[in-house]
Amino acid sequence: MPVSPALAKMHGPALRRALRLLTVALPLVFILGGCADMATRKDTSPANNNLRLLEQIAGRMPGDYTSAGSHDSPGQLLSIQPRTGADSTTLELLITQYSPGDEHRRRFVLSLMPAEIADRLDGSLTLLDAANRPRHSCRMKFHATSQSLVGETSPRECLFGQGDEQVGLLKEISFDGDRIDIGDRLINAQTGQAQTPDQVITFLPALHYSGWAGERDGSDWRVAREFTLVPGHAGVQLRDAAGMALGKTARLAYYRLDGNSNMDLLRLTITNSDSGEQIAEAWAEPGSNSIGLSLPDFQIGLVSEDER
Repeated sequence: MPVSPALAKMHGPALRRALRLLTVALPLVFILGGCADMATRKDTSPANNNLRLLEQIAGRMPGDYTSAGSHDSPGQLLSIQPRTGADSTTLELLITQYSPGDEHRRRFVLSLMPAEIADRLDGSLTLLDAANRPRHSCRMKFHATSQSLVGETSPRECLFGQGDEQVGLLKEISFDGDRIDIGDRLINAQTGQAQTPDQVITFLPALHYSGWAGERDGSDWRVAREFTLVPGHAGVQLRDAAGMALGKTARLAYYRLDGNSNMDLLRLTITNSDSGEQIAEAWAEPGSNSIGLSLPDFQIGLVSEDER
């Protein structure tokens, strides 16, 4: 730092001592400032980034889902609920899969935790018995983004049975931020050949729809209000404000068109409450905000209660 001769002559030794102190102090200030900057930087390690992915999955994946039915089979229901994990870096999801009216329910726990590789999660699939006790566990590997999750077991490791009857389970679970696909393949451990046909079920969000319906009665309309329908669940017998039945039942379900295994639609059906005979139906895309129909003597309108 240059100093004018006049200033040096005026202050002499005192100024020289101050300059020496300043020369020592300035590097220290820069070092401490650098440390403070490093402390405020975010941890961008793969494990920490994967932990944030895990938090996003925990906020998006739990909920209720419904699979599409068809002429040959009804749809299934899926419930995903978070459980307290072993530690703060583990996400545990209790998954229950069942058919409406069927007492038999398949339950398993999906455990997820950050891996050391970017966009990867380690985990396990634990099958539960009827009393929710663990009966078999298999390791799973996952690829994750902020919007999706894809994972599978290894049929060479996930083994069931003994000897010639031993089979390996290839179970695949994928979540695209909206729908969930669950696939199962049993493989003969001795031959490596598929033991059964592949089974893949697509589950769509079980949205709640609130609605109204009206039936013409002479020159007036009898109106039913404040009822809720959920795809795949039981229908609702429509009643007017006085509690009198309109004689009609409304139901929502996801439906897979025959001959097109990838085409699922939301279907609203109106049936005679006594005979079960179908009176009318309407169709919409899955996740639609509304669905309804209008006939000369009957009208119904439904609006989604869920934010998409």
